Amino acid sequence: MNRFSEKGWSISVTQLLMVVVALIALAATITLLQSDDSSADDVNATTFYYDRMSDDQKEIYDGMKTMTIEHRSFSLTLDDSVIGQDPSTVIPPLNDKIDGVYSLFRQEQLYYYWMDGGFSTNYTTYSGGPQDGKLSSSTVTVTFTSAMTAYGNTDAQITTNVASINAILESFRPSVDVTSRYAKVFNIYNSLYDRFIYYQDKEHIPEGMIVRNIATAFLGATYPEQSQIVCEGYAKAFKVTCDYYGVPCIIVTGTGVTDSGSEGHMWNYVQMENGKWYLIDLTWDDQDDIHTLFQDFFLAGSTTVDEHFGHRAMSVSHILDTKYAAYGVPSLDTNAYPFTDYVITFLNEDESTLSSRHYLIGDTVSVPTLENYDDTGKRHTFDGWAVKDTTTVIEIPPVSGDATYVPIFTVSNIMYTITFVDVDGTVLSTKTDYLYNDPITVPTGFISITWSPEVPAGVTEDKEFTATASIKASGQNVVAKTSNRDILFSAAAMTDIKALSGTLRIDLASGSVLFDNTAKQALNGDQTLNLEEKSFAILRSSVQSALKNAVVYSITFGTNNTVFEAGKATVSLNFTPRAGQDASNIMLYYVDGDKITEVPSSYADNRLTFTTNHFSTYAIQIPQETPDMVKLIQENWILVAILVFAIIGMALSYKFS
Repeated sequence: MNRFSEKGWSISVTQLLMVVVALIALAATITLLQSDDSSADDVNATTFYYDRMSDDQKEIYDGMKTMTIEHRSFSLTLDDSVIGQDPSTVIPPLNDKIDGVYSLFRQEQLYYYWMDGGFSTNYTTYSGGPQDGKLSSSTVTVTFTSAMTAYGNTDAQITTNVASINAILESFRPSVDVTSRYAKVFNIYNSLYDRFIYYQDKEHIPEGMIVRNIATAFLGATYPEQSQIVCEGYAKAFKVTCDYYGVPCIIVTGTGVTDSGSEGHMWNYVQMENGKWYLIDLTWDDQDDIHTLFQDFFLAGSTTVDEHFGHRAMSVSHILDTKYAAYGVPSLDTNAYPFTDYVITFLNEDESTLSSRHYLIGDTVSVPTLENYDDTGKRHTFDGWAVKDTTTVIEIPPVSGDATYVPIFTVSNIMYTITFVDVDGTVLSTKTDYLYNDPITVPTGFISITWSPEVPAGVTEDKEFTATASIKASGQNVVAKTSNRDILFSAAAMTDIKALSGTLRIDLASGSVLFDNTAKQALNGDQTLNLEEKSFAILRSSVQSALKNAVVYSITFGTNNTVFEAGKATVSLNFTPRAGQDASNIMLYYVDGDKITEVPSSYADNRLTFTTNHFSTYAIQIPQETPDMVKLIQENWILVAILVFAIIGMALSYKFS
């Protein structure tokens, strides 16, 4: 086991291996994510502070990396010389060192967003004797006692949240993953500005990490569509995005000086491809009160003077904490980052801005693609982009200067299809070449027909219309159809029907009725034919007793179409016997109050057919077959009774013997 002086400690081999594996994986990830703007002079900013720590500080840092939200402890082994010493001389300096490492750890290990700062150091002491109260072991346990659990308190939830944050970072790639580092940093700046807003209740900012971490920044939108965070949240979100896209970036803290005074503040340093470092302060540039993103603190040098916040040099408005002197935090370049950038803008059809990005000369432009769309009968097909004020589609060239492009669409007429279908599913007509707002040609030749949905005056979309009820003559005969259990005959329709000398057939969902001409002539218009199954309970009790479990149908045709005098109506009811019933035993009864009269009928193809000259209530009954055993008992009840008495007598004689 390694031992260190008071300035150093050790952790377990397992923990050390976990740290090594994590560092290797992190290095591989950063290598994969770096783009062509990387430079040989780039610093590995993902572990900038860790790389500049002493060995004992690294041991604490590595111990913190072994923690999860469910296991927030790690052990340190001090030099054996601490055994026998008073805890008051060993533990306070140790706690100061842990606190110092944590303050830098949370500026680099941003996925440990749940760490909330409070910790305890546990140790053992002698009890009794001359060493009473002195340290009895060189091993101490560091436990972080609190955690920010607003986004989950399990390791699985943290893993899910990290994946969600990375998915959001990946969504920036179309605009951020560009060739030049300047354009990359600028577009990161813009992408984050769109997502964040400074915590609205500035007078009552919450304590703890809830507004100071990347989970709230990326997952905690609470202000319509923007996350409310403070400067620490902005700085961490900017760094984690830079880390993801291979831009060297560190977080620093210090004092921010404004016209209203000074206060603690956090911001970023970014290393550009020239090897020099520049200041980034997205918090101050994001002036949400006026919905403006300034660039006063974007890639600024130490002598750069802001334009909108008091005209101070960065060295005056952003004063570093003194702790960074021990870690070789780079000095800012004197001047702001020198660049000649160009703006490439893509417009929508209405000339509003679709996207506007900064590029350097020679950069490849990220070209958006627009969707085809339909609008009031016209199909707009996206062909590509043209230079503004021209109409020729071109391939977007590498950047050579500012440029604005407009979309070019080919506009063509949309051809619509209108189909009409009869009640029984027969296609009556299909027309495929309607234009927008053309009047619709409705099938003719019907005495009456209704459609669902209702047919509009003009075409607006492909549509199929289905008849809900149709009445049509075929020679002297008339056929009426509906998908319902009833159908209305208007006075006009009935007049047309009665003018013909043939039959009237009506097909409903529950069956059909065929009127001969004599019965038809007795009908009146403005009446509804209704053929439907009714509840058995509508029958009087005497009829219920006589017709047990019968199926009841009611046939009505308004108030004036009950009797057809000398005419006849042939009724076919859709009827399926219940399981176990014998269709050959079907009986049909006409029900008139307490009176029932059997009606001749026939049954075939699940339809019960009968002829009548009036409509009323009818009941269908299938008598139940008496089981064979019951029949046997009924037919031989005397013998059964003698047998029962004989068995009882034998039982009694056995009992008394």
